[in-house]
Amino acid sequence: MKDYSDIKIDWHSEITAKMGYGLQARRMLKPLIDGGADIKLIPDEDYLPPFMKINDPYWDEQIEKSKIKPDSPIRVSYCLPNRYRFNQNSFKIGYSMWETDQYPREWAHHINNTCDMFLAGCPSLLESAKKANIKIPIEVANATLDVSEWVPDGHKVYPSEISKDNVKFLFIGNFIPRKNLEQLILGFAAAFEGCPDVSLIIKTWSHTNDANGKKHIAEAIRHLYNKVTGLISKPKISIITDILDENQIIGLIRGCDAYVSVSKGEGFDLPMMQAMALEKLIVTTRFLAHGDYLNDSNSINIKYTMCPCYDAVAPLYDTYQMWSSPDMESYIESLRTSYNLIKKGEHIKYGKEARNTIINNFSPDVNTEKIAKIFRDIKRKNYKLSTNEKSIKASIKELVK
Repeated sequence: MKDYSDIKIDWHSEITAKMGYGLQARRMLKPLIDGGADIKLIPDEDYLPPFMKINDPYWDEQIEKSKIKPDSPIRVSYCLPNRYRFNQNSFKIGYSMWETDQYPREWAHHINNTCDMFLAGCPSLLESAKKANIKIPIEVANATLDVSEWVPDGHKVYPSEISKDNVKFLFIGNFIPRKNLEQLILGFAAAFEGCPDVSLIIKTWSHTNDANGKKHIAEAIRHLYNKVTGLISKPKISIITDILDENQIIGLIRGCDAYVSVSKGEGFDLPMMQAMALEKLIVTTRFLAHGDYLNDSNSINIKYTMCPCYDAVAPLYDTYQMWSSPDMESYIESLRTSYNLIKKGEHIKYGKEARNTIINNFSPDVNTEKIAKIFRDIKRKNYKLSTNEKSIKASIKELVK
């Protein structure tokens, strides 16, 4: 195990959330902590319902230990910018994800006036940050995926209504317009008219996770499916609305042949990268984060055009920003190409290349070193500071004593 005992930071974010910032934070922080880094955890998750939190002795212990730790000279706030919480005398690092060609203008203004450094979640988001006129130093910090846990061989599961011999495409994502389920379903149905041995599994969820939320999703997807008319027959679509634990997600991905998405934008796309680690054929666009790690050897490309954001049903996605709109003809063609590759067994080489991509770029051994370097560089470099310059310089001086 590599030595990170020279690293001392505060980390403010969701810690025990099952998904999103909490899940990503745990993947990034555990290798650092296990390597001896002194990390004070400052949970920001009181708003999360109990069903969205994990119960884990390791993280319970780390949070409890953190309650008596003094503040560190460096603080990372990994959350939405309006939730950033900084110690006045710390070197302030804001870290936020986004899914369009530029971060929201409101965020950029806040980041410039409260942070001394900004972390973007992928190389493409670095460009989104610059386009939004974030002026402070910007670094890239990808999340980590433990490839020793996410391995291709092991138990497999899939919905009982789907035949074992079916070619199974999978999509995982929450039920929001950005995930673009309407075009996902429309193109899939058109691609496989009259094809009896292909299925689409949609693993999605609502923010409530109650019976009414699950019913709403099922009815909404049924409505989308019923809008597809005039076909001889439509391929099977199966919906999973339960919140699954990690082992269940691993089994579900293993049980499928390909992972497909026509999402309008992703700043990372953890489910897709999990599918890559499990050697699944990837079928998607290469907009934003996808373009950072997908190529012709590890995935099947769907062409897209850029489109102003609209109808996001979420704040801060505004029309001055751009996201992707899939070329539906290309999507249909890519699905059929993928189906043929799977039937011939030729998809395996794509899956192996996909896993290699994850191992070489996002595994703990590789990615933790990149994250650690950011904190070590802060100790060595006197960045031009945006706020509280005198107190920050004093903090850096303390760091290098």
